[in-house]
Amino acid sequence: MPKTTPFREFKHGHTAGSKERIARLKAEMEEEMRLEQLREALDLTQVRLAKLLGTSQANVSRLEKQNDMLLSTLRDYIRALGGELVLSVRIGGGSVRLKGISDLRRAV
Repeated sequence: MPKTTPFREFKHGHTAGSKERIARLKAEMEEEMRLEQLREALDLTQVRLAKLLGTSQANVSRLEKQNDMLLSTLRDYIRALGGELVLSVRIGGGSVRLKGISDLRRAV
């Protein structure tokens, strides 16, 4: 698994323009985004992300177009972006964060 940089560390040492993009990304993260939009907001190409994931650009492209995928695949994608996958369930007026999701292992 490639080493990723936490978002809080990733934002340090960037230009004013990239800091503005990061601020815009954080604001947009309150809304829905497609994986492609999230990657682009972080100024990552599919080629660069593919290298971080240890796969091909074509696989990243397919992944971004999928409507259904393994949680472990999504987790790896998000980690390569420097993030953490967190899942929660809303029922009625309440919500609960699911535990154990970060422990998922990719089935081979």
